[in-house]
Amino acid sequence: MPENQTKSLWELLGGKQKYSTGLLLLALCLGLLLFALNYLVQPPKDPQVATPPEVHFPETEISRTEKMLEQRLEHILSQIAGAGAVDVSVFLATGTRYEYAINASVNKRVIDEKDQAGGVRLTTEDNSSDEYVLIRGYQAEEKPVVVQENSPRIQGVLVVADGARDARVKTQLLQAVQVALGLEPHRIQVLAREVR
Repeated sequence: MPENQTKSLWELLGGKQKYSTGLLLLALCLGLLLFALNYLVQPPKDPQVATPPEVHFPETEISRTEKMLEQRLEHILSQIAGAGAVDVSVFLATGTRYEYAINASVNKRVIDEKDQAGGVRLTTEDNSSDEYVLIRGYQAEEKPVVVQENSPRIQGVLVVADGARDARVKTQLLQAVQVALGLEPHRIQVLAREVR
């Protein structure tokens, strides 16, 4: 090989003029290499250590209604002789449903046209529109007029009581829930609390 074609690394980097640039590039390459090695050598994280963030859902109308019914039933059922401490869980299938007043307007227009050749064309136009009836309340707040309010539909009730070991008390608890909520017996479960 001719002597002028072979160049050293020093000459490729530009000699003394680009000495600092070459060192900077070399340091950058070493830094990237160390970063990559650190990433590859890190021990795997224990999946059980990481705790998922706590999620808070806003309270809905259904959950508020369930809590209110549970509190009322617990208060009533705990007063039954022999019932002892009582816990109640109410499960709603639907929330309260409202039917609103509606202004309905229907317009029907029939047009009968005859042309000069004796032909007849009949055109029918149907237009309908529905609007909620609104009432203006305090501070000019408008609300729809409620015609009917339908109670929430209860899916089932679970009662856990200290005294439910006694068949008589268990029957009384079941019947009390039936009367209070108007439920069929197959939607109510009464269980005895575990003795500790």
